[in-house]
Order: sequence, then structure tokens, then C-alpha cells
Amino acid sequence: KCHAFDKGSRRPNAMQSSISAMCFLREALPEDYRDSSFAYRQDELDIDVKLSRLCEQDKVVRTQEHKLQQLYREKVFRAPPQSVHICEHTLETALLSASQEIEMSAGDQLALQSSLERSWREYDRLEADVTLIRNNLLEQLEALGAPQEERSVPPRPPLPQYYDIIELPPAVPPLPGSVQQAVGHTLPSRPEDRKHGQRNGSHSVSHI
Repeated sequence: KCHAFDKGSRRPNAMQSSISAMCFLREALPEDYRDSSFAYRQDELDIDVKLSRLCEQDKVVRTQEHKLQQLYREKVFRAPPQSVHICEHTLETALLSASQEIEMSAGDQLALQSSLERSWREYDRLEADVTLIRNNLLEQLEALGAPQEERSVPPRPPLPQYYDIIELPPAVPPLPGSVQQAVGHTLPSRPEDRKHGQRNGSHSVSHI
């Protein structure tokens, strides 16, 4: 009977280590790190809730195991075999429920990972399409931009040319030879010649 009870109450090593590891990781992480450092999605929140539920069930199972061992040590010779079988059945039911929860959580996690990978592939494809369209538009704008600017800007009028009256005036084309000689005889070219002509004119008038 002792061997049969130990065999029924013994937990699977793989399941026990898996549940204990998940509970340890959940309790070891700081609350701020779990709540504020990551933006969980809805599926990840569901997984977190399921893990919390599994940890609580694991604690309940451990408590039941401890109580069952105490009852076995105290009343193993007085308790009827039927009560022992009932406790064993309750423990096996709890372990089976916990293993099913773990399997469902693992399946949900794989589905979430696959969906996330598909989303990233779709995002990369859309980003490549947007980049290609943007480059094509830039090339078209560059091809149409330069001629349009040349046609839209009117030609700038020439700037007026200013010169100082003290300096020499701008060069003019020379006059014909006969006209230049006539102008040279009629008009003095320098102020001194003008003064000299005025003096000669005054002398000629006084002489008359």
C-alpha cells in the first residue's frame, strides 16, 4: 500500500520542473519590469493569465500533496482505502488539468509566434513597395523639375549702367571725317580753348 500510494502521489519530473521553472521566473521578475517595460499584446496577456493560473494550481497541488502526506503519516493505518483512493484521484485530476493547460498554452504560443512572423514579413513587403514607389516619384519629379523651372522664371532685364560725370563718358562710335572736322572747328574741346575763344571774341568786339 505504501508503494502504491507513493506511486500515485509522485508527480512527473518533467511536468514538475516545467511548472516550477515558470513559477520561479514569474516570481523572480520585478513587477515594474513585467508591467511597464513591455507593451504586451492581447495574446501575450492571455498567456500571462494562463501562466498565473497554472502557478496558482501548482501551489494548490503542492498544498494538497503536503496535506495528503500528513494524513497518510497520521492515519495510514486507521483510514479506509477508499479515502486514500479519493485523494489520489483528486491529485491525478489536478495534475491532468495542469498538463492540459500547459499544452494549450504552448500551442497558443506557437500560433502567436507564427502570426507574428507573418506580420513581420507582410510589413517588410509593404515597406519595400513604399520605398520603390517613393524612389519612382522622386525620379519623375527630378526629370520634370528642371525644364519647368527654366520656363517659369522670366529673363532678368539688364542692369542700368551708371558712370561718373567727372570720369570719361562711355565710348561712342567715331563720326565721319568731314563731320568730325567741322565739329572740331566750331566747338573747342577743352575749357582752356573755350576761355581763349571767349577772349578772342571780346577783343574782336572791342576792336570793332
